[in-house]
Amino acid sequence: MQVLGSRPEESGEVLEYFTAVKGKLATQTVDSLAELLRPEAELLFEYQRYLIVRWFYEEEVQHDIVLLIARNEVRSGINRLLLPHWIAYLGDHTTEEADFVTLERSLQRETGSLMRAMYVYALRRWTSSDRNLIYGRLVGESREVDGAVKCAKADTA
Repeated sequence: MQVLGSRPEESGEVLEYFTAVKGKLATQTVDSLAELLRPEAELLFEYQRYLIVRWFYEEEVQHDIVLLIARNEVRSGINRLLLPHWIAYLGDHTTEEADFVTLERSLQRETGSLMRAMYVYALRRWTSSDRNLIYGRLVGESREVDGAVKCAKADTA
């Protein structure tokens, strides 16, 4: 973990190592890694935060701190660079109704078709009646959104 602060250029290699030993990784190490995602954490580069978010997502690591940060980041929508990753993490790691409502509200505020497609896909685990109601309103909006609806339906079939 110290390498992330002292040698940020090796962050990718550190995370690859964590992947290799994931089953043996100490809970304290995962907790420390999650703490680095907090906005007030002093990472040297935003790219490190991106690598860590991506690691939690790709390794399918469910963590309460990461889920809390994802909720806050999706609600605020301020960090546009990492927003797609927070949307994906929240969509894949929550089962709470309030989180899906947050995703839907954020979708309504979003104007870019690629970001809207991200939200659409993240909603795929919501109850089918709520999800399909939203999908029905969005079909035909753009090629990206239509593709996201199609992929989301295929993943839940």
